[in-house]
Amino acid sequence: MRHAVIVTAAGSSRRFNGPNQTSQKKEFLTIAGEPVLCSAIRPFLETEGLVALVVTYRRGDLEKVREIISRLDLSGVVTLFVEGGETRQASVFNGLKALYDRKKELDIAYVSIHDGARPFISENKLVKSCLDMAEAVGGACPCIRVTDT
Repeated sequence: MRHAVIVTAAGSSRRFNGPNQTSQKKEFLTIAGEPVLCSAIRPFLETEGLVALVVTYRRGDLEKVREIISRLDLSGVVTLFVEGGETRQASVFNGLKALYDRKKELDIAYVSIHDGARPFISENKLVKSCLDMAEAVGGACPCIRVTDT
């Protein structure tokens, strides 16, 4: 199944930075030697049939996002960088418009949407399960039980 993923990296990380507003974006932090944004994208690159990656970015961050993404092997994957909006929903909409503009070329059956600041997903358990379910019933949204700490 041919699919695409929109990864949002256009936010301001306001909650992450708290009242100090140090403007450190979660997506740009390094965990275990890899930027969070790369870790968020990698599971999708490991799924069969990925034909397009759309990364939304905040105005002024394009070069940083490009530099980070260049660490990934994007062979055979059309990669689009799209300026995000004021909200996550607006950023996703901008990403969907970019895919729609290339719909004939890409011929995508499904689009996954992922927050670029959440790196700890599993290709086998989450991404593949959602894609399999989407193929079976037309759409899917993951739900993961919250662990009380």
